[in-house]
Amino acid sequence: MEIVAEVRRGELIESYHWGSVAVVDSNGNLRYFFGKPLMYIHTRSSMKPFQALLPFITGAIDKFDITDEELAVITASHNGTDYHKDLVLGILKKAGFTEDDLECGVHMPYDKETAERMMRNGEKPTPVRNNCSGKHSGMLISAKALGIDHKGYRFPHHPIQNKIREVIRTFVGSRPIYEGIDGCGVPVFAIPLRDLAYMYALLADPEKSPYPEYLSRIQRAMKSYPVAVAGEGRFDTDLMRKVPGVVAKAGAEAVYGVAIPQLKMGLAIKIHDGGKRAVAPTVMHALDILGILTGDMKDALRDWVMPPVRNNHGETVGHVHAVYTLNKT
Repeated sequence: MEIVAEVRRGELIESYHWGSVAVVDSNGNLRYFFGKPLMYIHTRSSMKPFQALLPFITGAIDKFDITDEELAVITASHNGTDYHKDLVLGILKKAGFTEDDLECGVHMPYDKETAERMMRNGEKPTPVRNNCSGKHSGMLISAKALGIDHKGYRFPHHPIQNKIREVIRTFVGSRPIYEGIDGCGVPVFAIPLRDLAYMYALLADPEKSPYPEYLSRIQRAMKSYPVAVAGEGRFDTDLMRKVPGVVAKAGAEAVYGVAIPQLKMGLAIKIHDGGKRAVAPTVMHALDILGILTGDMKDALRDWVMPPVRNNHGETVGHVHAVYTLNKT
């Protein structure tokens, strides 16, 4: 096993997390790695910045005058706050949709205060609170721009999903792409970890990509509106706020992608045991090795660099530590 992080409680190591890391430049070269960078992984929501190319390619961004803030929520796995809800509803309204047209399913908001307020008020969650509602709004407006029936857009055979496959193929070439179904009901695509890192390298250096204008705007939107991409208290938001230049996106089952424009590189990590608590220290450790982090940045993000383990009294009784080294190719 390739151990990337360990959980320490008192004087002992209580648990381990194993994973892989890939750092690729915008020319497609694997520059650094740990573990198994060629291993296929389901990209989950780390693919959202690239799925957000769809409304550009279909003309929906211009047709419906989508703002950068709205574009940011299209890339999001958001907290489901009123802010996020209103952003998504605004996108839908521009194209003549309502939240009843969303096919992302329902769950309580990730934001604790919003969820507690809704429970107190007897308010049931609706699809617009789903963390993927922004991505789904992008799919809906793309269908409208193409003049095709939006119903069933989430299913693998729908033209919307076929167009997304075409987009992903432009990044991975002829290598196989494997599929499953994501939590929100749309296809999820599995590619080698190094290919995900390459996609983030092109988000960092859009001029090298097949979509320079579109990826430049996606990069700008995510960096300008980090709260729209995730929310308060989320790693994505804090990382983009505190570390100049970088653009970051989490995926379920402990996948993560980071675009590093100052190095023209992309970073992708996968915690193979699915341990979400190991994601942030693994990412922060890689950024530190790459020389991206200053002391002030590490101090501002200290709870992500070495996340505390707390007991029921709120006392810190341990930490999660990244313990791997990057191999240079």
